[in-house]
Amino acid sequence: VDYALRELLGVDLIQGNSTSHSTPPSTEEMVSFLAKAFRLCTRDSKLVILALDDAHRADEFSWKVIQELFLHEKNIFFIGAVNNSSSTGLRVDPEFWAHLDGPCRAERRFNVMKLGNLNREDITTMIMKTLGIRRKDVPDDVLDGVTIQSGGMPHFVNEILENVKKQMAADDDFEISDMTFDSFGDLILQRLDAFDLHTRNVLNIGAVIGLSFTLDELVAVELRTSDGSKEAVQKLTEEALEHAIEEGILESREMSDEDSDEEEGCRYSFCHEVWRGTLLNLMLEGRKRDLHRIIAETLEETEIEMNDYMFQTKLFKHWVNSGNLVKSTNLAIKVGQHFEERLGLPAQSIRIYTEALDLLRETEDGISKGFSRDVLAMVNTEDLTCIIQLQVALGKALGMAQQTKESVSAFQDALKITQIAKCSPQLKNRSILFPVFDGLASAVKDGQIKQDASCRYEKAMLRRYMQETRLHGDPIYIVHALSLQ
Repeated sequence: VDYALRELLGVDLIQGNSTSHSTPPSTEEMVSFLAKAFRLCTRDSKLVILALDDAHRADEFSWKVIQELFLHEKNIFFIGAVNNSSSTGLRVDPEFWAHLDGPCRAERRFNVMKLGNLNREDITTMIMKTLGIRRKDVPDDVLDGVTIQSGGMPHFVNEILENVKKQMAADDDFEISDMTFDSFGDLILQRLDAFDLHTRNVLNIGAVIGLSFTLDELVAVELRTSDGSKEAVQKLTEEALEHAIEEGILESREMSDEDSDEEEGCRYSFCHEVWRGTLLNLMLEGRKRDLHRIIAETLEETEIEMNDYMFQTKLFKHWVNSGNLVKSTNLAIKVGQHFEERLGLPAQSIRIYTEALDLLRETEDGISKGFSRDVLAMVNTEDLTCIIQLQVALGKALGMAQQTKESVSAFQDALKITQIAKCSPQLKNRSILFPVFDGLASAVKDGQIKQDASCRYEKAMLRRYMQETRLHGDPIYIVHALSLQ
């Protein structure tokens, strides 16, 4: 979106200035612009098929554009693949989803198709085609083994059969009835263990970098942990990538000008998420954190424009996964403010702030359980500063998203944290707490916080604010506290 508006309209969402507009456009204006651009690009087509793979990963802004196109265009056929056929996990407007699932489904403009696992007949056909045998030559125990070990997943079935095919090619006396069935997990491990150490290392780095990566990214990371020259490391890495492609672990595609500003090259990705997932699961947590740190440091040294929020979001992910709270906080607030102020997407900001806070919060089954007293007893003033800044940013974003109850809780939690944290008295910059009192004062004024007739909650909160302003020592804040009283 930023690129389109900057190049086509002269609007710079990052810096907030433009050549043709005095202020950046609103979210609605950007959605309208992108829908019109899509319409213009496809105006000569009688039918447009818009295929969205992994649509559950699309953000709110993308869904707004999809919604605009769906509601106003008549020649677009949408196909979306998601991991759940309900709205759970989709960042789609609830009203739009209700419209899809109600009137549109009744009019057959919207349909849901569940893609189940392969059945025995499907797997029989795959065995016949892959191994070049007739139906009557497929033993029942072989069919049972493939079905059980693969779970009916097409990619898993294919991996098992390709492994059998290799055994048949290596041994002329191999019979189909001689097939043995390791678990699919064991088969994956065997494939990975067969690689040499350098190829395995390249795959590990690629898995940590993300869903896709380039040769330059791999080499830049390897050079930080290797004594070899750039030419030698690059040659070995190219060989490792070629080997992984031959083995069906990776796939590559040529990068176009839209993909990158770099010279011609390839972008690599894993053929199936199971390969990346297995590599990440096999790595020690300490090793993964080190790789995330090295990747983040490498990214910071690149010449990519640091004001590019897409780049900042990528960098944030690596600092979070490296466990660096200070770096994560700085980027989270910078990127979060961009989502709120430039794109009007507070839900994106909320996720980013929450992800950074989860570095120190206890979680159970992926659900945050808050900060334990043991953690707050151990944090230093630098970590405490980060926690408060994130809580304040979270409270503001929740308020912007009309989640008033949660917003108040975020501000109240910030005060509780400073009361419990042992290092709180050593906190030098107390002004980071002041937005908390502003937020709570507004909540009281708007009736979001219930209190008794004597207003004890409000009085206690303002006494605390006065204490904090006196500790900080700036007369401007003291006057502000007095005015609120």
